[in-house]
Amino acid sequence: MHSRDAVDDLLSRHCLSVPNETRLMLADLILRKRRKPREEEQVLDPSKEHHKKPKETRSPNPGLDRAAIHARKLLKYMSKPPRDLSSVHNWCCKLRTSIGGRAGMEIMLFQLKDGEKFNYAELCKSLEEHRPAVDSLAALLDTLAHIPRGDWENVGRPKGPAWEVFRTGFIVWERGGRPASFEWKDEEDTLKGAFPDFLRDLLSCCGVEEMKESALKAAVIDCKKSMT
Repeated sequence: MHSRDAVDDLLSRHCLSVPNETRLMLADLILRKRRKPREEEQVLDPSKEHHKKPKETRSPNPGLDRAAIHARKLLKYMSKPPRDLSSVHNWCCKLRTSIGGRAGMEIMLFQLKDGEKFNYAELCKSLEEHRPAVDSLAALLDTLAHIPRGDWENVGRPKGPAWEVFRTGFIVWERGGRPASFEWKDEEDTLKGAFPDFLRDLLSCCGVEEMKESALKAAVIDCKKSMT
């Protein structure tokens, strides 16, 4: 099943309706998480040693840095359009790519915490149509300048394979207009609620190893605290 089909099925199971950009971000996450085990198997095969790829960074920082460069260039072009509009189209495509994936997740998380200075979905659409608004580009640059840059390569548990899944799940749930609430049942040692059910389903879609309920509770609390 394609990742976008998996996303649509996942959203349908949990009665969620989200902006298309959030849907694409979720599809990108599922695709990357599903691809990773296959890449690790290839590395273990000596006959495929020469096909090894450089280690992929978990950090959104490179994407955020590229987005700032492209946004500045595009803002300059939009303020004083050149005769050859192909350069504008080129920088629109570059910026749209830069603010997707992990970088896009960080932008949306920052907006959830500090408020929206621009509409992320509308900016993405305007970039695809090669007509971004100058004020949106300026707001994006301001947002990029204030997003904290952590040391992503040295994060430990629970900031491992499941950490990005929790963060993305939090965004999707909030964008769907649902409160990220849950209840811990001591007598059952179980995390109850629609939000934990969604996270379990998302973890399964991403192929992340099933977690114990106590570990799931700790990870959800830690993740929620970091984003509110």
